Amino acid sequence: MKKFSLKPLCAAVILGAGSEAAMAADGEINFTGKITDNTCAVTVNDLNSGAGNTVNLGDVSTKSLDKANAVAGGGGFTLAITGCDLTQLKTASVRLQSMSGTAGPNGQWIGINTGSGAATNVAVQIKDFSDKDVQLGMASTPYDVTQPLRFTTNYIATGVATPGTVNAKASFTVEYQ
Repeated sequence: MKKFSLKPLCAAVILGAGSEAAMAADGEINFTGKITDNTCAVTVNDLNSGAGNTVNLGDVSTKSLDKANAVAGGGGFTLAITGCDLTQLKTASVRLQSMSGTAGPNGQWIGINTGSGAATNVAVQIKDFSDKDVQLGMASTPYDVTQPLRFTTNYIATGVATPGTVNAKASFTVEYQ
């Protein structure tokens, strides 16, 4: 019987693998990117109390909201941009979205939460610094970022208002230019 040794076969495999590596081509990989410090924080402040992200529109009589488009109450808020190099930014726009439904002929107002004890036929209207309606889902008029971004708010009737509580919620996105 003949003896067969695996040593020559292993040596051939190892040498063959080494010759394959010798035939590889050289190349380069370039990596690019950018590090910025423009991540900003945004603080919400009620114009009446100066703190917090709850805007108080006040208590008003149903008599002041007795027909569609009647406006009453009022408040407002600012968005202060901090924690970033504002010299690198010029302006900012705000995009608001209602989290409690929309109201108005074009869905331009923030709807209120419904349910037991809630007022009806009332919405929340938001205006920018130039007293223009802020259209939900659309970018606002650009603001100078070196000052707080100021908005005013009020109740607006969508019909004859009935008494009850008003709670509404909106989210916002600040878009820098």
